[in-house]
Amino acid sequence: MAVQSRRKLFAKIPTNKYRCWQWRVRISIALVAIAIADGITSPGSSNVLHAAEPASETRARYKVAPVPEKTVVLRLKGPPVQLLARDIVRQAFLMTAQEQFHLATPDAFSPASFPDPAMSENWPFELMVNNLPNGRVEYRIHRTTPEKIEELFKFQLDPPTAETFEILPQRAVQLMREEFREILSRANYPSSASEVQNVTPVSEMVIDWQMQLDPISQFAALRQLHHQADSEERSAGVYSRLARGYAMLGSQSEWNWNATHKTFKARALIWSERAVSEWPDQPEVWYARAYVRALCGLPSLAIKDLQQVEKLVAGPLSIEGETLKAYCSWDLDELESLADDGHPLADYLRVLALEQVGSERQQLIISQQLSQRYPECWRVSASLAVSDTLGTDMSVQEPVWPKLNRLCQT
Repeated sequence: MAVQSRRKLFAKIPTNKYRCWQWRVRISIALVAIAIADGITSPGSSNVLHAAEPASETRARYKVAPVPEKTVVLRLKGPPVQLLARDIVRQAFLMTAQEQFHLATPDAFSPASFPDPAMSENWPFELMVNNLPNGRVEYRIHRTTPEKIEELFKFQLDPPTAETFEILPQRAVQLMREEFREILSRANYPSSASEVQNVTPVSEMVIDWQMQLDPISQFAALRQLHHQADSEERSAGVYSRLARGYAMLGSQSEWNWNATHKTFKARALIWSERAVSEWPDQPEVWYARAYVRALCGLPSLAIKDLQQVEKLVAGPLSIEGETLKAYCSWDLDELESLADDGHPLADYLRVLALEQVGSERQQLIISQQLSQRYPECWRVSASLAVSDTLGTDMSVQEPVWPKLNRLCQT
């Protein structure tokens, strides 16, 4: 029945509707090219293509840099349950390896040539998530060597609720400081943490990129922010902007045909939690965590963060805060008013809100309007592409290639 319904749906779609998907596929290819060329996720990461052939032949074919000798690989085992919660734990482990040990961390969502498994340093770690009979969720990390399977870490959480994503990022930050650091140290990886350098403020260019509602600008901003973070320039501004960038990428890629958006959201939740834990007296970090939680589908938790901001500033919320509050309260009239005042975030959140509580006609009308204003926004294009009443006059502009070329040269 579902297959027949899909066939009927596609039978009614005008040919030019596929331009949405063609555009998104082209952008996906472009983003993969950026990731391969530079990489944004870690110092020393090896973001290169791999194929079912020896690594030496792959490197010769694509002319890529050799894989670092010491590389941490974290494989996923077991059924794909609790994807976002699982990815929070996974990303916490990989981020520990990246930041505190300066190790490369290829994995299923960051394609790379894998190192020689014959080297003991490269025996993979494995993460398994199990739903227990009592309803609790168990997370286990172990390492398989030729001699044995060594269990390194295990903990359990209550059955998932909205509060899970309040508790789990806090636990992940603690794991990065303690248990995960200890696991990697026992595996004979030398820690290479260095002193924090003089912090430079986040540039206006990065802030401007993050205000734009397209993934390429978000990737460009993250590259610059990771350069600062990798240089030990740690500040509330850098951490908050990293969290925002990953949250927007996660929201923009929700309609993509894979689970990469879970990885982006997991990183966003971790970065925002780290910012709050280190600079709890700065409203900026609470705004950032509210932003992240709103885009990750946690409106009640975002409202709590906005209430904390009001206590810290002892005054009204900023325009951004009011926009997030309207979205988390499903106040479409307030979102429309803020959008009419020219706030891009209000435009974007209005599309998300209409997907949840608006009619299909409202969603289509607003998405068509915004597709002219933000032709490179994935989420607006996706909102149009899944509509059953698209109409024959819809088209998607493709001005993305000049921007891609310009950003690749910066």
